[in-house]
Amino acid sequence: MEVERSIQNIHLDPNELLYLVRKAFPTCRQIDDYKILSGGALNTTYKVRIENNELAIRLYSRDKALCKMEKDIHSLIDGKVSTPNLIYADETYQPYPYAIFQFIDGVHISEVSEKHQESLSYELGKSLASIHAFKFQNAGLFGEGIKIAHPFAEGSSPYFEEAYSVLSNGEYARRRLGDKLSDDMLSFMQDNLDFFPKVEKNICLTHSDFKPVNLLYSAGKIFVLDWEFAHAGIGILDFAILLRHRNQFPLNLDILTKGYADFGGNLPKEWMRCALITDFVNIMQMIDAPPERPQLFRQLKNAAKTTIDQWDSFR
Repeated sequence: MEVERSIQNIHLDPNELLYLVRKAFPTCRQIDDYKILSGGALNTTYKVRIENNELAIRLYSRDKALCKMEKDIHSLIDGKVSTPNLIYADETYQPYPYAIFQFIDGVHISEVSEKHQESLSYELGKSLASIHAFKFQNAGLFGEGIKIAHPFAEGSSPYFEEAYSVLSNGEYARRRLGDKLSDDMLSFMQDNLDFFPKVEKNICLTHSDFKPVNLLYSAGKIFVLDWEFAHAGIGILDFAILLRHRNQFPLNLDILTKGYADFGGNLPKEWMRCALITDFVNIMQMIDAPPERPQLFRQLKNAAKTTIDQWDSFR
């Protein structure tokens, strides 16, 4: 389900696209076909056809440093996580860095038929386990490449701290949520603080945007896109984001967790409660960011209300 973009797409003509493509394919003579792909709210992605090749060209308009970060992540996970091949990246290109990926001919998981529920759920668990298999000694947000620039202290609960701080002090969050829901969320987070994960010996690569628009299903396999929010974190955050969108695609929770466990994943007790309340950090960060995006904000408010109202049913 698409929502409003926060940054408008960058529009290039065929000659401009050809110039970018020639960095990776010097003998390319022309762009045979191209279009801007839907999905995502920040960067611009083109599908381009040259001769018999279909490519995805990603223009990094939000944060130029993210091109290098994605390049380094792809080097780390190459062959171990199912993701489109990175063909070429230029993190210094002006006015915007860009990367060229293999184009995957698949559908977003929100378009998958119910008849594929079991295989889709299992593959989602398998994909998450393969991502979380990459461990880090320290937790935090990446800076240059995949070096920790903003560490999370051992023993801290960074997702609780960030969500609580944004809701208490953010510029837009309280106004957009309204006083009642804001107060309800603050009380709910405090009452259920123990369900937020803490930084211990559980630090792993965390995708941090594991939702339908970034998950392609092709020939029975999941391909994970868009690593710009990845960090060294706690894997339950990826389950959190996936579960917020659980009504948009066919999902069997038992098979999801089986796929995760079969490939080495380990979930905490009452993992679903942990995931749903951890998602408050994503809800807060998005609802506190400009510009105005009424459709998205309605979805986020409904997700928060559902978690609070149905909390006891998630045991």
